[in-house]
Amino acid sequence: MIEVLSLPKDEEGVFLKRINRFVALVKVKNDIVKAHVHDTGRLGELLYPGNRVLLKRAYGKERKTQWDVIASMYDGEWILTNSSYHSKIFYETLLKVEDFKKEKLKVKREVKFGSSRLDFLLLTRDREILVEVKGCTLRKGDVALFPDAPTERGRKHVNELIEATNAGYEAWLVFLIMHSKAECFSPNKKQDRAFADVFYKALASGVKVFPLKYNYDGNNVWFLNKIKMC
Repeated sequence: MIEVLSLPKDEEGVFLKRINRFVALVKVKNDIVKAHVHDTGRLGELLYPGNRVLLKRAYGKERKTQWDVIASMYDGEWILTNSSYHSKIFYETLLKVEDFKKEKLKVKREVKFGSSRLDFLLLTRDREILVEVKGCTLRKGDVALFPDAPTERGRKHVNELIEATNAGYEAWLVFLIMHSKAECFSPNKKQDRAFADVFYKALASGVKVFPLKYNYDGNNVWFLNKIKMC
């Protein structure tokens, strides 16, 4: 295991309900607080009444909530459910995991390509690599699945990676698997057949897929290993 990000919780609470896509009610000790949900997925197996969640205190004058939901309990482990950390996790993975750090990389974030902004552009001496990072919070048995809800934005990003390969770039599609018990990764055909179709088109076009497995213990995010495609 390699520690890639320090992310200490501030409080543990009990999830009550999701008011809308972005705001939830959580019981913390004897109080009921509003907490921001920074993930557009359904998260039905993670955010349900009575489940344990971890919160981080949020600051800022424009904030409507004082807390962020950062993780939920599933099958005996904390599953990171806050997509605002995905970019940081992968960036630290580039710096700390040997398979990536062995190459000297110049890293640019939020790079415009086509009609999208992709997460990273990695520059080596002889390559330009466009990278899109997705968080994977759904597991069925030992299979990690993405997405957990239809994602037009996700399909668009994968299409942009296909175009990038056609334009001479190397393209990576990275999935941050947040379940330590996942053994392989698959696109979720049942939830979004269109995403699965464009995913396999991307593989055939030369896009490289990296399903990377992590564990969050309530204080740190740990890189475990790369897992295989199912």
